[in-house]
Amino acid sequence: MLTATSLELKQPQAPVNAITPVNVSPGDIASVVKAWDSRTASLTKAPGFISTTLYQSVLPNHPWPLIEVAQWQSYTTWTKAHDNADCNHLTERYPPAMATPEVLNQSWSVDFMNDALVCGRRFRTFNVVDDFNREALSIEIDLNLPAPRVVRVLDRNAANRGYPAMLRMDNGPEFISLALAEWAEKHAVKVELIRPGKPTQNAFIERFNRTYRTETLDFYLFRTLNEVREITEKWLSEYNCERPHESLNNMTPEEYRQHHYLAGISKNAWN
Repeated sequence: MLTATSLELKQPQAPVNAITPVNVSPGDIASVVKAWDSRTASLTKAPGFISTTLYQSVLPNHPWPLIEVAQWQSYTTWTKAHDNADCNHLTERYPPAMATPEVLNQSWSVDFMNDALVCGRRFRTFNVVDDFNREALSIEIDLNLPAPRVVRVLDRNAANRGYPAMLRMDNGPEFISLALAEWAEKHAVKVELIRPGKPTQNAFIERFNRTYRTETLDFYLFRTLNEVREITEKWLSEYNCERPHESLNNMTPEEYRQHHYLAGISKNAWN
């Protein structure tokens, strides 16, 4: 029979991971923060990456509560340092809006888009927009659109309305080709290449591309290129002749072009 005297009474032990609160003096906190700051003078790492061994090497006799306090103190120091560094930078401002051309053919914007048929075969579109009245001059669609094809499309548009004074585009291989450079020199067209990664510098065509993709490319499933061309032609007619634009005083691109043309005739007759 077991008796109370034969049992070895053990005192309850605290869990291994238990933390005993201690009184932390401001001097202890300052010493930890000072040691940490001296090891990372530039404060290039966030205090969330502070290793526990660093604090244990600084104050081995103190448990975790002190380390947590020191982490917070170091975080505050790091935040202030980076906030002060940010003050040395100029505030980012919105880029200036693109200047709208004052006459027809003052500048055209061109760009490529990519999509795929239902079967997965990729195709491209070559879009041309007159920046003056946001008129979509053409959308050429094919599996491949090399530089000579681009030149033929531009000549076809120019035959209907004249050559532009400037052509705005990105740095795509078709646009920096010798064929396009010779075409521009032959017809006295200034070529303006936007900076890489700066689509806002070609804002007119970028806005047009978004509308075309939302209302046509993403709206339909195409089985053939002929379907893409047919639906695109219908959409182009609506875009140019039936849809008013707020930026054009609520006129369609076609109405705005005719209004400008008639205003020019009236002004010349008056003079």
